Amino acid sequence: VVAITGDIVERNHCLDWLPDTLGRLRARSGVYYVLGNHDKKVDVARLKQALADAGLIHVGGYCQEVTIGNSRLVVAGKGGMPAFGEFDDSKLEDIRQFIRSRASALRRPGSAPLAAVPATRSGGI
Repeated sequence: VVAITGDIVERNHCLDWLPDTLGRLRARSGVYYVLGNHDKKVDVARLKQALADAGLIHVGGYCQEVTIGNSRLVVAGKGGMPAFGEFDDSKLEDIRQFIRSRASALRRPGSAPLAAVPATRSGGI
């Protein structure tokens, strides 16, 4: 898993280098990202599209369960960025509930472990 935790670009002309830089990142279980406050300085729709075209997965405001070998990982992004005027604490609780539900389901004997990093205001992924 590769996690990019925001502040990807600050100028629109930098969007052109995304395919040749971040677009070259590969991970069997995915390359995930959230946006940071510096990303507000560019055309956000164009930034998200460039990253999607490069194969990166946006996890701002949701979570996804990924299986890696015998383990499961919850990749979760914040529910919005305060700098974008869209931070929603309820999204954090949704993510925490998702993690808790998966963790309790996996506590059965013989089940694969679950790795998760809880989402907080100070971390993107």
